[in-house]
Amino acid sequence: MELGCEHKGKNLRSSGVFKYVSKAVAFGILCAQMVAAQNFAVRNPKNLDWPKAEAEKIYAFATRTVEDEFRPRQAVHPQFTLVLGYEKDQLDVNSSELRLRKWDRRMFTEGVILFGFEQMLPAATKTRLVERTLKQSDSVLAVDEARK
Repeated sequence: MELGCEHKGKNLRSSGVFKYVSKAVAFGILCAQMVAAQNFAVRNPKNLDWPKAEAEKIYAFATRTVEDEFRPRQAVHPQFTLVLGYEKDQLDVNSSELRLRKWDRRMFTEGVILFGFEQMLPAATKTRLVERTLKQSDSVLAVDEARK
């Protein structure tokens, strides 16, 4: 069975339009897969089963959710490594690793959101916020300090 591809009486297959549209769709799918593949790496030394397609889908929705909630100036695309088969579940901001004993969609989603939030602020902004907080804290006496 062949689907009809006509518009205003012209056969789109023979006019070449169908070929260009097909290539554009294939290119879009390929680009989406490449972008998803570049967002997080996977280390899986025990070769545990995990749903790659689901992880990529969750990643896309989680980043969009962070963007909707916080409205950053730039798109949120946290870079991290998913480590499967680790001894305990943990998120390490310093090494940008989300370590899981086994695939857990809730923990993965939390990891994407937390890395997205963490990486949304540039290092210079984080340093500025820390310095400002400490300066404000130093300028106010605690009750115990005032009694001395």
